Parts: sequence; C-alpha cells; structure tokens
Amino acid sequence: MQYRMDKIVEAKITKYLDGDTIKVTLTNGFIITVRLLLIDCPEYKRLKIDQQLYGYEALEYAKEKLKIGDIVYLEFEGEVIKDKYDRHLAYLWYKNEEGKYLLYNEEIVRVGLSKIAYVFTQRKYLNRLLSAQDEARLKALNIWSIKGYECSWK
Repeated sequence: MQYRMDKIVEAKITKYLDGDTIKVTLTNGFIITVRLLLIDCPEYKRLKIDQQLYGYEALEYAKEKLKIGDIVYLEFEGEVIKDKYDRHLAYLWYKNEEGKYLLYNEEIVRVGLSKIAYVFTQRKYLNRLLSAQDEARLKALNIWSIKGYECSWK
C-alpha cells in the first residue's frame, strides 16, 4: 500500500532492531517500524545465528546516537512506501551533543558500519552518502577493514 505522509515527521525512538531498522512512536501515538533509506548494516541476531561481522557494533552505534525516548525526525521522499516486511522507508535526522541535526543514514556510513544499498527512486541524499562511504573506505573503518568487503547496491 502506498500513501502520502508529511515530508518530515517528528517521532520518538522506541526500540532498536539493528543498525538500520528502528521502531518509533509518532506524535499521534502510532508505533511504526522504520527501515532507513539507502543503507545496509551488517546483520545483528540476538542468538548469534547468521550474525555478520560488525552487526553488533552497528546496533551499538544506533544505541549511542539514538537514545530511547529521543525526539528524531523522519524524512520521507516522494511517495512513502513500505518494504516487503511492512517497514516504512525514511531518512532519520537526530540532534548530536552540540545541538546540531545530523543525518543518521549518512553518519553510520561515515563510520564504516553500513554500506550504501537498496538504491531505488529515493536518492535525495545519495551523493552525501557516497562521499561518506568513500571517506570510510579510504580510512578502512570497520566493515571496510575487511579484505574483499563487497559493496554492491542491492
């Protein structure tokens, strides 16, 4: 199902699923699952089955930057679509310690805990993310420290 939402929506962090998927509570009280656009973090599984290298670190990064109860802003591009798992697709803006709003999708790529992936019609911040990914690769940060780490868009 496709429907239109306001371009930017305020939400509160409710739960972390992994580095690129979270649950938030909207101002109307609805709880939704959000899959962050243009990125793909290594998988984290609580039972350690099929867990990927740096999956735990990506989840911990999310917990460090996006505290439970924090107010964040979801930015939807064009028609809001849900993926095949019924998750809303969005960019996420959060306020850092200095009070500046940062694009979480970009920041997790910049520290090498996510690669760019799932590039569909939503491409507003693609160039920013590509620059962040190039920076992380050059510095061989986290996933980019793994010899032969693959970077292909899915």
